Formats: sequence, C-alpha cells, structure tokens
Amino acid sequence: MTWFYRKIINPEEGEALAQVKRGHLAILPIIIPEQKNLSQWATYISLTELANQIHSLKLTKRAARTPTQVTMLEDQENALEDQIDQLVFTLYGLAVDEIELVTGKAARA
Repeated sequence: MTWFYRKIINPEEGEALAQVKRGHLAILPIIIPEQKNLSQWATYISLTELANQIHSLKLTKRAARTPTQVTMLEDQENALEDQIDQLVFTLYGLAVDEIELVTGKAARA
C-alpha cells in the first residue's frame, strides 16, 4: 500500500512534510471481505494471524539478550512478512510483472 500511495496516488517526493489527504485515502484500493466470500475471509483471517505473530515476535525481540536471538527473530519476522506479501499479491490478483514492479525484484515462481 505504501508503494501504491507514494508512486500512484500522491507522488510528493522531496517534500519535508508530505501530507496524507483524506481524498487520497478514500481512493486506496482496500479490499473489504464480502460477507459471503469465504476465500476473502480466509485470506483476511490469515493476514490477521500473521500480523499478530509478527507483533509477538517484535515484543519478544525487545527482550532478546544476544545478537543471535535478535537475528533469529528477525529472520522469522521476514518469513512472516513474505507470507503476507504473497497473500496480498494473490488477494489483489497481481501478475508477475506487477509483483516485480511493486517489490523491485523478480517474483518467485
């Protein structure tokens, strides 16, 4: 969403205090699960669970005592964030070239 907002909706680069405008937020393509669409609800629930897991890892990372523990927790966070990315790409029906554009790297097969 950040990429879409910055590149498509409000490309105010170099602005010291770029503003988030209500009208810009209203046109963000946010998918709200339809009541009877079980697939969308399953994805929504998965996204929520993954976000909660990341939050828990971040809290655990604060208490980590060694650099090895921090690295391990960051690796777990990154893996969960990758799962979120894949769910979002699927939810929005992005093609490989669109995923590459958003991520700035070649998409996974």
